[in-house]
Amino acid sequence: MVAEKVAKRMAALTRLMPRHVAMRIRTYKEILKRVQRRVLLGVVAAYRAVSTEALQVLADIPPIDLMVMER
Repeated sequence: MVAEKVAKRMAALTRLMPRHVAMRIRTYKEILKRVQRRVLLGVVAAYRAVSTEALQVLADIPPIDLMVMER
């Protein structure tokens, strides 16, 4: 149930992200991490003070950079 909410929100937010060809990888990773954090905050319904790692554990979602490396 939570994973479905995450997938829905990630799909919606990734459409909003800029798609610059020359964007540096580090910057791209940071943007992905920020997007994932915002989605997880909404899905888990947690306060902003909760760490990203705790949000990932509560939502049972791996870090976004590891998900990208799997593909």
